[in-house]
Amino acid sequence: GNTIKVADSKQYGASFLDLQGTGNDPLGISADGAYLVFGNYLYNREKNTVEKLVAEWSTASAISSDGNVIALVTKEMLTNNDVNTDYDTYTFDRVSKKIELVTVGPNGTSIDETDYQASPSFNSDGRYVVFFGSNKLVTGSNDGLFIRDRKKGSNEPIDSNPGSAWNKNRGPTISGDGRMVAYDCGGTNSDVWDICIRDRVQNITESLDDFHLGDPHLTSAG
Repeated sequence: GNTIKVADSKQYGASFLDLQGTGNDPLGISADGAYLVFGNYLYNREKNTVEKLVAEWSTASAISSDGNVIALVTKEMLTNNDVNTDYDTYTFDRVSKKIELVTVGPNGTSIDETDYQASPSFNSDGRYVVFFGSNKLVTGSNDGLFIRDRKKGSNEPIDSNPGSAWNKNRGPTISGDGRMVAYDCGGTNSDVWDICIRDRVQNITESLDDFHLGDPHLTSAG
């Protein structure tokens, strides 16, 4: 199995967790460090318990800052409107116990071609989740980044570059209020990635050309 180490900077302690995984699955942690999501597992550090969220392994996962909402990318069909056997993105509300299909098209059913390697990202309260999906999600959009408004039940394309390729947009992060989205985007140099920052209110995208030093991370205020 894989060993996960969680260090506590205040108490100078550490937690160790052994889980069976692929060895490179992304981790998600709540703002207070109480919850850790890894694959299809949720680890409660305070109670030292592990909860299996779904039967099928999740290739990517995320958790909101408050720890209440979890996103998973899995092949498991968890809702009635998931009508394919491909990878789909889901959200789990730990408070309401509601499971929602995120990769849902205009007809209300699942859309194929979700990027199974891409990790979703939440804003602070879990209302907005950024994920990778097919252009079939929204009419006139491109394969790439989308944002799900869980309150309105709608998807909005984020990637504003019509020439971007499927594998040229990764590492999304969203500000606490859901206004700003930053992500790796394909630049003019095929060997160097740019960082794009999308302002959803002003409807503009800023590109930091050839400035790729790793996946971007936004502060809560953006």
